[in-house]
Amino acid sequence: MVLMNQAQAQVWIKSRNVPKKKKDDFDYPEKKSAPKKQEDDEHITPIGTVQLTASFLMNKREMCPTDSVKLTYRGNAKSFADVFYNWQIPDSAILRQAATGVFYLRIRKPGVYRISIKITGDESKYRASKIYTDSLEVLAPPNASFEIAKQQICRGEYVDMQYTGSKKNLETYTNYSWSFDGGFPITEKTSLKQTVFWDIACKGNGIATKTVKLTTTNQEGCTSITQQKIKVVAPDARISVSNEHPCNGEELDVKAITCVKDNDTKYIWNFGSGIDANPSIEGASQKVVYYNITEMPTSDMIKLQTIQLGCYSNIDSVFLDIYPLILADFTVNQDTLHSGGTVNFNIGDVFACDGGGEIKYQWKFPEGNILSSKNNKEVAVQFNNNYGSPVIFYPSLYIVQDKCKSRPYSMPIYVSPESAQLEK
Repeated sequence: MVLMNQAQAQVWIKSRNVPKKKKDDFDYPEKKSAPKKQEDDEHITPIGTVQLTASFLMNKREMCPTDSVKLTYRGNAKSFADVFYNWQIPDSAILRQAATGVFYLRIRKPGVYRISIKITGDESKYRASKIYTDSLEVLAPPNASFEIAKQQICRGEYVDMQYTGSKKNLETYTNYSWSFDGGFPITEKTSLKQTVFWDIACKGNGIATKTVKLTTTNQEGCTSITQQKIKVVAPDARISVSNEHPCNGEELDVKAITCVKDNDTKYIWNFGSGIDANPSIEGASQKVVYYNITEMPTSDMIKLQTIQLGCYSNIDSVFLDIYPLILADFTVNQDTLHSGGTVNFNIGDVFACDGGGEIKYQWKFPEGNILSSKNNKEVAVQFNNNYGSPVIFYPSLYIVQDKCKSRPYSMPIYVSPESAQLEK
């Protein structure tokens, strides 16, 4: 049983409770020559009781605040069932019983402490011991305090850390050990000043909390550990584009994929020569249209950088292979005719993308019947006008290569209702 008193942290430990005998339970030897005392008779020590002795050993007389000292009883009590250990220990101590007569004591506050013990027992069997006292010194721990120049940094940014403990105690320190939780120091870990940076990846929400520790040990072997937290922001900028091989004039969906979920994120875009895109536009999603006026295969580059919580991300870029702009045109032998007349359509040279696929020609002839076609480049078409008045038809041509299609090219054809046969 262990009891703690706030004033003096007095502890009584007893293995089991033994009921105290009443005075009348003892058989006293007859002492005819001794007169009775009226007031002291209640406190007479019976003959045959054992004089208890109190002493203990400590396995150390000096200890660090993080250590514990072992106290071993060395008195003459043979049975521990009916004796009491009356310890007097400091308020800050912790006393626990490891075995019969063996105790462990821990004191966290530095200083010199007097530890006392007195052994008592059943008065019918034992006479209380004298108080036995010994001293224990708790050494002062080293000072491991330090400062971090900034509590939040960007990925790849350098930050200074400086020991700020007592300069007077520096001579007694034998070891300094830093721990940076994945950081990369540029100085020796035994130095009092450190410069560290973190090159972390974009994980989670892009903000990592890192722990910095400083451990110091003095000549007495006492160790102290101090730690602080530092926030590292790792912004990210990755481009997602709907098509990296667009046709000239095709609209692209461009989006930013970021790591830090922050409402104040800024997006710095650069779309190269893309039209309908302003490099200073800020936003996570853009639509961009590319036109290549040179009619040659070309490439372009989209770039993105983000600013998140005051930190700049790396610049991400995507190359675009842009298919050339295909121009479709044709010539006709006549653009005015009578109903039932024939028009010959002819396509000249068409620029083809190097390495591209087969060029295909797609015609649309409203109210027209194809009479003949040579590779679809030379086409004879008959137009009929059944409306009773002159009509203008607009035949059109698309040129397709791979997945790219030209813009339509058309030419008006005027057809009168009179029959071409009558005209002849």
